[in-house]
Amino acid sequence: MIKLLEISLPKGEFSKQRGTSNFGGPGDIANASLVYDDGFGTSLISISAKRVDPRTRRSRSHSRSRPSCG
Repeated sequence: MIKLLEISLPKGEFSKQRGTSNFGGPGDIANASLVYDDGFGTSLISISAKRVDPRTRRSRSHSRSRPSCG
């Protein structure tokens, strides 16, 4: 997850990388976070992903993510 997050961002410096995988089971959530510095300041960036079974009704419904305030 950390590598996926790093390659999805523009060129910059990364630090404080932390992450987990979801290889434990289909209900587990994978997370990654890091501090990104593009030369204009730092930002904490995080992502989460969860496996779903495409045959289930729930996986076909979409959900909106809500931006965090801070």
